[in-house]
Amino acid sequence: MFLATAIVAYDISPGSSLFASEPGQSWNSPSNNFSLSFIQESQNTYFAAVMYNGIPIWKAGGAVNSSASLHFLSNGNLELIVGSRWSTGSILWQSNTAGLGITSASLEDSGNFILKNGGFPVWTTFDNPTDTILPGQNFTVDHVLRCGSYFFRLLRSGEISLRWNDSVVYYTSKGVNNTDNINFTSPSLGMQPVGILSVFDPLLSSPFRMEVATISSTHHLNLVKLIGFCSEGRHRLLVYEFLKNGSLDRFLFTSESEKKVLNWERRYNIALGVARGITYLHEECRDCILHCDIKPENILLDEDYNARISDFGLAKLLNMNDHRHRSMITVRGTRGYLAPEWAANLPITSKADVYSYGMVLLEIISGRRNFEVSSASNNKKFSLWAYEEFEKGNIEGVVDRRVMDDDVDMIQVERAVQVSFWCIQEQPSLRPMMGKVVQMLQGIGDIHKPPPPLAMVEGLVQSAIAISVVSSSERAVMSSLDLA
Repeated sequence: MFLATAIVAYDISPGSSLFASEPGQSWNSPSNNFSLSFIQESQNTYFAAVMYNGIPIWKAGGAVNSSASLHFLSNGNLELIVGSRWSTGSILWQSNTAGLGITSASLEDSGNFILKNGGFPVWTTFDNPTDTILPGQNFTVDHVLRCGSYFFRLLRSGEISLRWNDSVVYYTSKGVNNTDNINFTSPSLGMQPVGILSVFDPLLSSPFRMEVATISSTHHLNLVKLIGFCSEGRHRLLVYEFLKNGSLDRFLFTSESEKKVLNWERRYNIALGVARGITYLHEECRDCILHCDIKPENILLDEDYNARISDFGLAKLLNMNDHRHRSMITVRGTRGYLAPEWAANLPITSKADVYSYGMVLLEIISGRRNFEVSSASNNKKFSLWAYEEFEKGNIEGVVDRRVMDDDVDMIQVERAVQVSFWCIQEQPSLRPMMGKVVQMLQGIGDIHKPPPPLAMVEGLVQSAIAISVVSSSERAVMSSLDLA
């Protein structure tokens, strides 16, 4: 059985008018839940608006004074006029429907105000939204919602975009497999960036609150400050402080014309800052915190380009008494940054984050995605090609060509390249602890030549067996590096 919902409306005749100076006037929907009238926001500031129980959900034009009036003219046009319509008045806004055969108007119980030719709608507020979308209202391509200096629109690509002043992009929708970051507005207006967790495991609902409470108690220069969170039903929201320069990937994987290129000094400071932040999570907190999703998109930059690790939506806690081994029921992270032990279904330790950091460090040096395959890298996975160039002594070949014109400290570059290769070793036991990574980047002690990193797809079965047994030669390497 199908139930039809009738949409009832009262017709408004051409020649009808509303005046800001007469607050009792309104055009109402049949249920009186919606009304079109002038609302007063301050002493001499008014808006012509469709209201729902006192809440404005559509506005005609902008702010006006008490001399304003809204007219439904006999030619079918709807006009917002400031001043006298007959003499000095000026049209602030209009529907541009004159001469289209419009014979009546109505405000429906859906909240839609319609100009009609007979029984057929010619112009509607639903087709011309301002700052609100109502149930049953379609939001189609090229429609724009405006709130102050913010613009929200549906692009022809199918993505939704939020911009400030029609220039600064705060958010563009995209497919994600873990979390996404959204900047709603600027800190001067009191709102903050929000991370929305789209991966949900009902078994983790209770630990989620405990983890957020733990993360919110962390305080470090290189961690984004967690302002608050929401856990409702299947939805998880994390609210972070606002950082002006956005995420690191916007600076690394783009052309010179699209974005300002980071010079080597800033890149090295960012790499060091991220290492310090992960060290704090792993070694200086009461519980060892595994981030599980270290990647450039989750590294935010403040106005001075200081790095802040963000997006703890996938983070897990390890008890300090058992912080080296932890089994997890689902793979967490992003393709290209996952440690091999995830694929081999082996115990996950803090060394998984070390692997991810190594890949990020290599990207900071090169300005290229670690999983990129191109003719420039002889059609090999970039990390493997980079090691071959390192073996040949061609360190400059690994560095982002966009920074080579600057004063690049090649000693720092070589140190960073070697550290990255130690971090992406397939055997977790060969990867250094993050505290050791910080020391190596700071130039404390010598860095031994790293062995070649194996491709993640090579010999997973053999890796699963060998990963739990460290050979005597590996023990010697570990001892010389003092990794643990």
